[in-house]
Amino acid sequence: MAVIKETLAIENQFSEALSRYISLMTEGSASTREMQAAARELSRDARAAASVSRAAAAQNNAAAAAAR
Repeated sequence: MAVIKETLAIENQFSEALSRYISLMTEGSASTREMQAAARELSRDARAAASVSRAAAAQNNAAAAAAR
């Protein structure tokens, strides 16, 4: 009687896609951290500008009151 031998080859098509996905998520995470830092800095600058604006308005109001 004849014997049939089979050889199976398994090809991994998943690891490359998973590695690419992980790489993109890492890049996205870094970009998100950069944007968060920029937003915090912008918020800090906006608060400082608002404070300066309020101080200038108060000074103008005081000068106007003194002129009356």
